[in-house]
Amino acid sequence: RSGRVIEAVNQHLLGNYIEIIHPGGVRTIYGHLLEIYVKQNALVRQGQIIGSVGKTGNAKYPDVQPHLHFEIRKNGIPQDPLVYLE
Repeated sequence: RSGRVIEAVNQHLLGNYIEIIHPGGVRTIYGHLLEIYVKQNALVRQGQIIGSVGKTGNAKYPDVQPHLHFEIRKNGIPQDPLVYLE
């Protein structure tokens, strides 16, 4: 869904990560990115490329494959992503 980037930073656990707020109190989190293509406060549209898959943060170990850490939270509560994905 479209939304506004509230964080696009590097931190210890998730490495390069992006958090987007969407209408209705829904937030999506994308972690372990190799690169971030958006800036904080940017408006993004559904389908827009916001970053590239990587293995940053605590996923840097040799046996860990590049991947995306993806979360959906509503009002701070983790949600089952299958309910939101088409």
